[in-house]
Amino acid sequence: FYDTDRRAFLKYYNRYKQSGNRDSLLPRKRGPKYASRTPLAYIENKVLELRRQGCNRYEIHFLLQDKLKKYTPSPSGIYNIFKRHGLNRLKEEHKANRRRIIKEKAGELAHIDTHTLSKCQIKGESIARHLLC
Repeated sequence: FYDTDRRAFLKYYNRYKQSGNRDSLLPRKRGPKYASRTPLAYIENKVLELRRQGCNRYEIHFLLQDKLKKYTPSPSGIYNIFKRHGLNRLKEEHKANRRRIIKEKAGELAHIDTHTLSKCQIKGESIARHLLC
């Protein structure tokens, strides 16, 4: 039968014998039904709201992870939501809403670098010293 596997033929033939319908001789569609894996409207609206604030897909995934737990869409799923709604490229008005780090007073944003000095760098010292900047 045109290079049809014997087991596949028997599967289709038995299906035909049970139903009597000629369409049962054809292979059935595999995989998920169309649009059955789209997230709930609530989740999709949350993703779109965060996108309009200027967040990227990784930030959105991180922000929703605590609240939605196992229902959090993956970064690629979030990107698919962006594409569906035409938000995969930020427009100028959305770029203006992008979150920025703004310090209001001195010392609000601090950063510390550390470096361990080797024992041989300081003469007469036998212990390691740390340099903080």
